[in-house]
Order: sequence, then structure tokens, then C-alpha cells
Amino acid sequence: MVLLETGLVFEQKIPSLNSMYKWGRGGKVYKVKEACVYQELIIRQLKEKFPDIDVKDVPRFKLTLDFVLANGIGRRDYDNMIKATQDAIFKFLGVDDNRIYHGEQRKWDRSNGEKEFIRVRLESSELDITQFQ
Repeated sequence: MVLLETGLVFEQKIPSLNSMYKWGRGGKVYKVKEACVYQELIIRQLKEKFPDIDVKDVPRFKLTLDFVLANGIGRRDYDNMIKATQDAIFKFLGVDDNRIYHGEQRKWDRSNGEKEFIRVRLESSELDITQFQ
């Protein structure tokens, strides 16, 4: 069952994980300001579109993310954009992202575009784990 489906719009380049997290003294990892701004933009857009969504009782999720990139598609690893994006989505939802049991991610080239987009589709997962017993 589809719980959420939308497009998120970004005026600037969607940042990569490599630029979102830095390592400090003692190996401690921290988010840079750009990552916080990016995640807040995701949360703000989701709040506007889904003010009353409640998925706290859904045990497992399937998350599909399509990154539609304006330029530099070949130089950006799509998997570097996933973690910060899914963290923001699940922070908005108020549930732990460890409940994602199934994910699909793709990146698409929209050469010479001015904006970038993320298509987000969240479903309850129908994964039947009994087949592995």
C-alpha cells in the first residue's frame, strides 16, 4: 500500500554524503551545515504536503527514491545521496529508518536543468520473510 508519494524540488545541487559529513577529533562524525539545510528543506516540503501522515503502526517499509539530477550525473554516486535523504524523511515521519526492509534507488540525468528533484515513494513492505525459513 502506498503511504506517501511526492516530488521534492531543489533549487541547488543535491549534496553528496561525501560533502555532508566530516570526521573530527577522535574519529567523531558530524554533519556540516549544508547537510542540515538539505535535510530541513526535505522536512519542510514533506510537512507542507503531508501534515497529517501517521505511519507509526507500519512495521516495515519499502522506500523508492529517484534522484533527478541537473548536471554532473556521472560524477555523483547515487548511493551517497541516499542516507541523508532517508534520514530526513524518517525524521519527518517520526519513526526509525531501520524499518526499511526494501529499497530502490535510481539516478536520472536531466542535463542542463536548473532544478533537481527527488521522487519519493513510501509503501508498507509486503516482504514475506517466511520464505527464507
